[in-house]
Formats: sequence, C-alpha cells, structure tokens
Amino acid sequence: MKTFIKNKRGFSLLELIFTISLISILGLSVVSSSNTSDPTVQSAMLKVVSDIRFAQDRAIITGVNHGFRTISATQYEIYQLTPGNPVNDPSTSAPMQISLYQDYKNVNFARNYQVEFNSYGQPVLGGGLAVNLSKDSSSRTFTVTNNTGLIILP
Repeated sequence: MKTFIKNKRGFSLLELIFTISLISILGLSVVSSSNTSDPTVQSAMLKVVSDIRFAQDRAIITGVNHGFRTISATQYEIYQLTPGNPVNDPSTSAPMQISLYQDYKNVNFARNYQVEFNSYGQPVLGGGLAVNLSKDSSSRTFTVTNNTGLIILP
C-alpha cells in the first residue's frame, strides 16, 4: 500500500481567487481616482478643438486669416479677418458664434482666449495658447503650439 505525502507547494484555488480579487479592486481604485474629469468638460473641449481646427483649415484653404476668440465665459466665435466677423457654419449657414451653455451646461472658459491663423495654418496671434475649460472641480486644458498651430490634447 502506497502512502501519499501531501505536497504543500502552490496555492489553493481559494487563495488564488482572493489574490486576483484584491488586485482587481486595487487596480479599479487607481483607475477611477486618476480619471476624475467630467465627461461634459471633455466633450466641450473636443468641440472647441474641432472648431479651432476648422478656423485653421479655412485659413489654409482661403488664404485669408481666420481665428477663434472667446466672447464670454461660455461663448466663442470663429471669425474671418477680424474678430466680430464670424464665418458661417457650413452645416447650418448660421454665423459661428457658439454657446457652450446650450450643449455643455456649466462648462466655462477660464479666461479670454484668441488665436488667429495665416494661410499656412500658423498662428499669427495667440501661438502657444493654453485653453482651459472647467466645470465645478473638473477641468481640461489643451495647447495650440506656437509655430505650427498643432493642437496638443491632454
């Protein structure tokens, strides 16, 4: 008759499940604490970035300076040649004076901003601009680089 010696190497299934659960809980807490930005702020930032890129594209296509400027804490315009001369939105034909309040309630610009692009898409005004949008304790900042007009997202 053979006697079996109990081998104490390795982990039991219970120990393995407990360890995996603990690592998962710790991982989720790190991920959730690092992503505290309100999705509304993120969406508003992407809308503003899209409109700034539109102004840059229009400057390149038409050969005429186009720009972006804030009108108030919740409003901005995309203009041609001079502020106060908004271009028409290609989808609605309405002047591009956009209010964040309509779609992104309580999202505000931190201060007044303006950037203007030349026919090469380079900023001639406001290069190096860091635009900050916030809502309550959430905020997002993107940068329009000085020489190229490249927009750097967080």
